[in-house]
Amino acid sequence: MRYALENGADGVRVSLGSCVQNSISILDGKLDKISFNFDRDIYLSIFTDSRYGAFSTNRLDEAHLKDFASRAVELTRLVGKDCCNVLPERSAKAVGCTDPDFLGLCDHTYLDFSQNDRIEAALRAAGIQENEFMDGAPRGWRTASSECEWSDSLDENYVIDSDGFEGLHRETSFGLCADVTIEADDGRRYSANEWDSAPFLKDFIGPEDSIGSEDSIGPEDSIGSRDSKPASGLILERAVRKAVSHIGPVEFSGGVSDVVVGRDCASRLLAPILGALDSQSIDQKNSFLEGCLGKEIFSPGLTVMDLAVEKGRPGSRLFDTEGLRCSNRAIIENGAVKMNFTTAYMAAKLCCSPTVDCPSRPTIMPLGDCPGSGDIVKACGRGVYIYDFNGGNCNSATGNFSFGAEGFLIEDGMLSRPVRGIVMTGNIVELFRHLELAGADCRRASRWQIPTLLFRGVRLDG
Repeated sequence: MRYALENGADGVRVSLGSCVQNSISILDGKLDKISFNFDRDIYLSIFTDSRYGAFSTNRLDEAHLKDFASRAVELTRLVGKDCCNVLPERSAKAVGCTDPDFLGLCDHTYLDFSQNDRIEAALRAAGIQENEFMDGAPRGWRTASSECEWSDSLDENYVIDSDGFEGLHRETSFGLCADVTIEADDGRRYSANEWDSAPFLKDFIGPEDSIGSEDSIGPEDSIGSRDSKPASGLILERAVRKAVSHIGPVEFSGGVSDVVVGRDCASRLLAPILGALDSQSIDQKNSFLEGCLGKEIFSPGLTVMDLAVEKGRPGSRLFDTEGLRCSNRAIIENGAVKMNFTTAYMAAKLCCSPTVDCPSRPTIMPLGDCPGSGDIVKACGRGVYIYDFNGGNCNSATGNFSFGAEGFLIEDGMLSRPVRGIVMTGNIVELFRHLELAGADCRRASRWQIPTLLFRGVRLDG
């Protein structure tokens, strides 16, 4: 920062990031790949004479950094002027952000976890035998392939600017995922995946893990349950359960139906709304929520919070990429739009106050008295349960969408036959006007806290 200021920059922001990543892949029960990555770099944002430039380097020796800062200021002077290129106002920036343990997201035993420990955890996750958990269910299938991957990471980010901001964020993560393909007796293949993660190792591979205690929908659990196992013993098992439950789908005939969207894919429906609340999209007339700030346009029961400061929860942060203060705040409250995502640049351009660059932990709050996915399926009565979206898009200017989906029929408040060939169509705003229930079954491991959702009267094409 000092080098850039000495070379004539009016304002400077420097971000120093480092990341350690490990992964162990097990293919069909055998060690397949070991990966280790360490990355460290500096991002330099230069503000000078109403001009802005962004630069990065991973060479951190002093001689290079002096030259790097000098050339960065020189190159910034070549771009066009824009009076909106400014550092955020000091009053909008976070303070007291130098304690990396304040949010409780770093496992200090991380460096004690050895490569042999990682390999053992991955092999344990991939070591489940098919006949160990099928509980006498009819076979009718065989495993075609299975892959388990253990991953862990340590991320650190230190940010300062020439206006006095200083922030440090440190976070660890441990994760497992499994991808399984099975082949039914008729030769058709079905695939499924399962995953889980946690900031702390003891919460992830302990005797009782959240993957077993979370409420979950029926099909993947329909062949028995062993919830007392740690995540390392459940990942592959649950992936196989899901794949087996997909055998023998029927073609979907189409029509207007009530729809339950599972927690593992419901974020696909909220993402277009959050994207439309970006101030840059609104300014460019590329948002279907232009002019909606303060207006009630969704179901009165829809409340979406950004729970950015929740200790021990993945995605929590005290400051964004510009140092803007993060806090728990309403994005949508009782159907009314409460905020846009506005950077310092867009705030200056639109003559308003900055908020944050993007949501940290967007959370759909519970709606109704049906906390779990099974409760919501029962309340639906008859319709379709969607467990995955497999393509499609949403028009950012109009909100019109078309998503391919896979799911199950709901009959008499229970899941029945798997169905394929579903195309869910409509308008995102209209869809969320018909939101009736939102559960309390969000995955603790996810940054996006989106539960199982029930919509009435949705158009489904076959």
